[in-house]
Amino acid sequence: HLSAYGYHRETSPWLKRFAEESLLFERTISPAIWAVPSRASLFTGLPPTGHGITPNNMGKLDSRLVTMAECMGASGFDTYLFSADNTIRKRNDLGRGFKTNDHPRLKRWAETAKRIAQQKLMPKDKSTVFSQGEKKLAAMKGNVKVGIKDVGPLATKAFTKWLDHRDSDAPWLAFISFVEPLVPRMPSRKSRKALFTRKQIKQQMATEQFRRDQLLYNFGYHDFTSEDLEVINQVYDASLRDVDAASHLLVNSLAKRGVLDDTIVVITSDHGEMLGEHHRLGNIQGLYSPLVHVPLVIRYPKRLAPGRVQQAVSMLGLYPTLLDLSETAPCTDDLQPSLLATPTEPTPVFSEVLNPKRTRWKRMLRRDPSFDPTPWNSRYRSAEFGDFRLIRTSSGTTQLYDLRSEASERT
Repeated sequence: HLSAYGYHRETSPWLKRFAEESLLFERTISPAIWAVPSRASLFTGLPPTGHGITPNNMGKLDSRLVTMAECMGASGFDTYLFSADNTIRKRNDLGRGFKTNDHPRLKRWAETAKRIAQQKLMPKDKSTVFSQGEKKLAAMKGNVKVGIKDVGPLATKAFTKWLDHRDSDAPWLAFISFVEPLVPRMPSRKSRKALFTRKQIKQQMATEQFRRDQLLYNFGYHDFTSEDLEVINQVYDASLRDVDAASHLLVNSLAKRGVLDDTIVVITSDHGEMLGEHHRLGNIQGLYSPLVHVPLVIRYPKRLAPGRVQQAVSMLGLYPTLLDLSETAPCTDDLQPSLLATPTEPTPVFSEVLNPKRTRWKRMLRRDPSFDPTPWNSRYRSAEFGDFRLIRTSSGTTQLYDLRSEASERT
C-alpha cells in the first residue's frame, strides 16, 4: 500500500522521493507476523525457532543471544530506542542493549503524547473506540490512553533531544517505531483530505471499524460489505500518509543537523496487515504475502548507490547488513549473510508462526461451542523461492502459489 512501491494512491510521497536516492528492496519478507517475535528476529538476526519468543509465551529473550544493540554498543556506539507501543518491555528484554529507552507513557512525555493524539480526534468520527462521536470524544479528551496512539512527531522530539544532549562523539544506533497503521486507526484530517473527497471522508467516519468486529469477521461471525472493506482500506491508506509525514520529519531532523549523509537510514516494518484478503483483517493467523511482505529502504550514500533489488530477501539479513555498513565486527556466528553480499545461488526465504494467539479463538469457543478452532490453532511455515510461495501447516494443509501469475494467492 505504499506509493513508493507502485501503489495507486499517493500514500508515501516523501518515501517515494527518498527511495530514489536509496536502495529499495522490492520483496523483503518478515520471519513472523506479530510484533513481538518479529522484533525479536530483527534484533537478534534469528527466526522465531532460533529465539523462541512467541505471542503466547511472551518470554524473556535468552541472555545468551547477542542483540544488535548489544553488539554495536560493545563496539562503542551510543544506543537509543523509542517504541510508540508496549511491545518492547522489561519482561521480554527485547530492548536489551539500548542504553536509553523512551516511550510516550513516560512521565516526561505523557502530556505531550496525549496532546498530539488529541489533535487528531474529530467529533464526527464514529469509526473507532478512540473517537466515537461527540460524547465519546469529550471523555477521551481526558484519557491518557489516547496518548499511546499516533505520536510520530513526539518520536522526533524525543530522539533529537537525546541526539543533541549526548556527551560524546561516539557513533550511535537508534531504533524508532510508529504505530499509526495499527487498529484503532485515527488518521489526520490533513492526510484524509490529501487522498479522498469530502464524501469519502464522511463515509470513513460513519463506518465502524472496531477491533472486536474485525476479529469476528475473521471467524465468520460478522460481515463487512465490499464497500465497508474499501473504507477500511482508505483509512489504512490515510494512516500510512501520517507515517510518511512522521518519517519525513524525523529524517529531516538529521538533514538540519548536517549528519544525514553520514547516517545509515533504514525504513522498514515488522509485519504486514490483512485488509480483507482471504476474508481476513489484521495480522491474523497465516503467512500470506500481505502479512509478511514488508518495505525495506536503506540510504547511505557513502556505500550504497541508489537502485532496486528484485529478488526476495529476509528481514533477518538487516542486522548483519548494519554491521557491514558501519564496519562493526559481528559478535556472534549465528547471523545470515549481509543483504549486500552477492549470493552464489538463489536462496529460499522463510517465515513461520510457531504458536497462534489462543485468546482469539478461545473467545469464539465461548461464543459458540460448535466453533472449530483447528485452522486457527495451527503452526505455519512458508518458503518463498523465486516466483513461488509454499505454505505448510501443522494441521496437514499444503498450499503452493505462483506469485508471478497471481499475486493475490487465491489459486
